[in-house]
Amino acid sequence: MAPASGRKDWLEVRINMMRIVLRRKFADPELRDKLENTGGKWLVEHRLKDGFWGCGPRMTGHNWLGKLLMEIRDEV
Repeated sequence: MAPASGRKDWLEVRINMMRIVLRRKFADPELRDKLENTGGKWLVEHRLKDGFWGCGPRMTGHNWLGKLLMEIRDEV
């Protein structure tokens, strides 16, 4: 069964797709400033029911959204 995205390869491309979306989002100067103002802090997406994009219920998730935000912050 294909994920909700409808793409059969979603599990393979989802991280890079999110990276592309975040780069476009933070091209906006106001949003870029907000991201830069987080400094060198560790960013965590606190989603109790999502251990892939977030930290999950026990803070042991992959936190991919947080990792990508930090990556984008380093680029700008």
